Amino acid sequence: MKAFDKLQIFLVTALLGSLCFFQIAGTFFRGDLPSNLRKPLLLLQTKALPSHLPLRLKTELELAELELGELALSKNTPKQTTTERLPKGPGSMLIKQGLEKIRQRLNLILQEPAGKSLGKNVKARAYAGRGECKIRLGLNNNSDGDGDGESDLKKASELDPGCAQNIHERAYQALTMEDYEDGEFLETLAIKISPQVKYYFNRAVARYELCRYQEALQDFDAALAQGEPSKAETRRNLHRYRAQTLDALGRLDEARVAIKKAEKAAWEALQTSPDDLDLFTFYDEGLILARQGDFQALVDRMQEMQKRRKDAVFQTFYLFGMTKLGRLKHKDSLDSLDADELIGVREFLETKLEPVLEALESDKASLKPASNALVLPPGTLARLRLLADLAYFAAQDCNSLADCARVSLQEGDYKRAVEELSKAEDMNGSVNNHVTARLEYLKAQAYEKLGLKREAEKALQTAKDFGYKSPAQINLISP
Repeated sequence: MKAFDKLQIFLVTALLGSLCFFQIAGTFFRGDLPSNLRKPLLLLQTKALPSHLPLRLKTELELAELELGELALSKNTPKQTTTERLPKGPGSMLIKQGLEKIRQRLNLILQEPAGKSLGKNVKARAYAGRGECKIRLGLNNNSDGDGDGESDLKKASELDPGCAQNIHERAYQALTMEDYEDGEFLETLAIKISPQVKYYFNRAVARYELCRYQEALQDFDAALAQGEPSKAETRRNLHRYRAQTLDALGRLDEARVAIKKAEKAAWEALQTSPDDLDLFTFYDEGLILARQGDFQALVDRMQEMQKRRKDAVFQTFYLFGMTKLGRLKHKDSLDSLDADELIGVREFLETKLEPVLEALESDKASLKPASNALVLPPGTLARLRLLADLAYFAAQDCNSLADCARVSLQEGDYKRAVEELSKAEDMNGSVNNHVTARLEYLKAQAYEKLGLKREAEKALQTAKDFGYKSPAQINLISP
């Protein structure tokens, strides 16, 4: 046999072997590989497989979905998914090019004759991916004549609503990374394909964290409109977050009803997880009672809960209520809690306080109508003041007092803000330069509002001397 014939046989055998390998690897291992390993494997498979094979089209789809998930989303979430959604800045053109490339690949998959033999799920995923590309690119009835993004999502829904799960998983990853804008956008796409309870719930949580409370409430109600979830943990979480949203909107009576439903579900969940009582549900009840000014009910409830479970937050709320009722003049009873427990109480309260303060300080939100800013509901300042006062009541440290000062700045009580910041600096001493820089920057803001220009300039210079670099630093609670 000639050497050339042997080479041909070898190449054919190698090609067939590689095809078998890629098919086996794709079937059994690819889904478990991290994206940095999956992508090269997918690229190799697209090069090795003939274009007319359905397996090649499936591989192209997987590659498109992977690349789509890697492209950054905008940090300016539009209210409607038909709005162009591209990041601003030098990288925006590269992202736009990437989206266009993915869209073209998905076009080929849907137009390829071999695509007719693809299953409904594969076609639905292709339409969903192409629909997302069009929406992010802001395309409406583009030159290809295949409709806009909304029509593609509708086709995906008709073929297989289950394909929304892929988008939901990306949304979930974004939410776990506290990237609520991306999570909200992706869950909106998933809902357009398949309006499921978990998609509405996750989007509601994202909108709550973005201070878009009215929209969050609508999503919680849309989830409940499909019926009470059968799983106790899901019911608990849904009613608990809905209660928080009603609290943020100032609808306290409704919030109290909702939190009772959450508590009922929390006790029911103990039947399957005996050692896993969700204390946060009962913490939220304490906050709602304090917001209503029903301190007797707060004291009674926290006393009852402490009989079931000794807890630093319950103890703090109990003593806070006793102080408000005039039965305690000092917080000496908190001496029974160690420093770590008290810091834990402060951190729990700050997780509720910080997103709202940060939105106000960055001008993303406003207490009055303002251009391009979300208007927060009436009662927001009272809610912030309660959270800040409770945190300081527990921790009595410079960080919690600085938060009180930040609330005072939002209230327009600039003299009080200066007093609180000066006291916070005394607490901090010379321990942490970063904290000093932040406190001095806030003090400069207060002096400026009071018309004390010289004091404001001095405070700002001190902030710079201690390492202040940008306004974003004031949003950092801990060093």
